[in-house]
Amino acid sequence: MDEDCKSSAERQIYPQQMVAAFGDEHRLFLQAIISRRFLEEEELRQCHRDACQKTDVDPGTLSDFVRSVNDKLQLIDLELKKGKDPDGSVYYALVNTRRDAISQLATGYEDHQILFLKHLLELLVDAPEELYEVGSLKILHSLKSIKFTGRKKLSEKDCEEFMNQLVADHWIVEPTKGRYHLSVRSILELKPYLLENFDEIAPCEACKEIIVTKHSEACANPNCPLRMHSSCATLRFARVSLANRNCPSCGEKWVGDWRGQKDDERIAKVRQGGQKKLRGEDEEDGMQNDEEEDE
Repeated sequence: MDEDCKSSAERQIYPQQMVAAFGDEHRLFLQAIISRRFLEEEELRQCHRDACQKTDVDPGTLSDFVRSVNDKLQLIDLELKKGKDPDGSVYYALVNTRRDAISQLATGYEDHQILFLKHLLELLVDAPEELYEVGSLKILHSLKSIKFTGRKKLSEKDCEEFMNQLVADHWIVEPTKGRYHLSVRSILELKPYLLENFDEIAPCEACKEIIVTKHSEACANPNCPLRMHSSCATLRFARVSLANRNCPSCGEKWVGDWRGQKDDERIAKVRQGGQKKLRGEDEEDGMQNDEEEDE
């Protein structure tokens, strides 16, 4: 049997194996999440409780249940993955684990829309100071640079409508009007594509997940590539005094939120072991000094 025939046969057998391996509680659970694909942790917990209650099965722990489900889902290149929003909120997404994950979006989008999405990912990753966000005006102005191969193209109006669709489908987030960044779903499901196409994307030293959010911190040493999510850095240094917060890789004093702060004076202050390393603390000092002068 050649590889194409073998792959086709395997795809026909795998779903049957998966269904046979699942209990009723697993099937009810999957029915509840497949239509949504992207859920908050509490929503997933509720799906878990409901499925086990309706089938009179001991629910056990959510982590064990998800692990059991994923053991079967891998047969059809799917996985229920856990991720965190910048604010620490936990989400779960049913993601495609194949290397060509972005092409799988074709089930919902047309070719010219897929091409635009790839272009949007480039804009987000190439944003200055590792902000990983882009404004609507820049997106619209960049439309002319996209080389659409078919008859269909995106006009500015089409682009705005498609951006709204991407937000509704949880691929991107618009926290403030006209500013966009990747969602947890994109980070989880498009991880293989992002790693394959963007060498500049770095993993978080703490959780090992990729960093494509402005809510991150970096070593003050320009020659050190170490990065951490802000939430991970907070946990990492929770019990470490400010004076002893050093880069886990090179030993440089840990600055924290570095964007717009890499001036010689600030870095010199950090290297001398200054206590005020975070921007918020510096601003508080400034306010206190102003108050003292007023007095």
